[in-house]
Amino acid sequence: MVALTDALYKRASEFQGKRAEIIGVYTDKINALRGFEGSEAYGLRSRKAAEERDNDLSKLRMEYSGYFNAIFDGMLQVIGSMQTKAPTPDQMALIQALMLKKNVKRSELDGIAETCKDTPIVLSLLSEIALDKGITGTHYEQLSDQISGSTAERWVKSMRSGIVDFMNSEKSKASRIQAAYQKDHHGVIATAKDRPHFKTKDEFFNMLFGLSSEQVAQFDKAITPVAKHSVADRAVSAAEKAAQAAEKAAKAAEKAFMASNVQINTQRLQNALEGRYADNNDGMQSDETKYQDGGSDD
Repeated sequence: MVALTDALYKRASEFQGKRAEIIGVYTDKINALRGFEGSEAYGLRSRKAAEERDNDLSKLRMEYSGYFNAIFDGMLQVIGSMQTKAPTPDQMALIQALMLKKNVKRSELDGIAETCKDTPIVLSLLSEIALDKGITGTHYEQLSDQISGSTAERWVKSMRSGIVDFMNSEKSKASRIQAAYQKDHHGVIATAKDRPHFKTKDEFFNMLFGLSSEQVAQFDKAITPVAKHSVADRAVSAAEKAAQAAEKAAKAAEKAFMASNVQINTQRLQNALEGRYADNNDGMQSDETKYQDGGSDD
């Protein structure tokens, strides 16, 4: 069985490679125009190359949006059927007391987390309380080999957002933010850096979503329990079907575009031939008139 995180990584790797090919073709076209900068031909050809690049990237994003959305929807479907251990009344009373308490020490939260490692939802609540109280870097969910449904949903939401940003720009988000800051606050035009290419599943989840390999393992375990294998399998199958439909639509659009171009070019040729025929007829009629009038060039 293919894990949904494996399916996500596989499709993201494909997208990364295909985008690099499209940008590489564009770069080669621009490099071939070196020495002609400033000329009319350079302007026309560089604009055409940019349009072709943008069209190809748009088609690529459309195709892979289907893959990614089906995978994320499959994850949420599995998460919605998850069964996690419910907190005990004592644990809930303790959580409520912490939420009402004005000052909470990290040592308090650490101690409670250690006693609740078998209840992921409590660990998730403790992390939220820590953030509310200004305590950072807790990550109590990692104390358990399971994650709560709410945590899994939050990660899926973050992953979906990260994938959209990944598809929309080959520049890293951090460098784009830094470049914008330099421009707005210092008037300096800075070029955002390209995203480093990930080569492994661990690099992918860490670079795009900030998830460690341990967290991904927890997530995998949460969304692929033995009883839910059929649900996950259907989600992967749905992703494949969505991809096939997107690819079929893209080919149909390309075929229609080519047919349209052929029709336009055929019409232009016909118009040109009709125009030439009309010119020839005019010339013949002119000669005939001169002949009838007895006109002569001599």
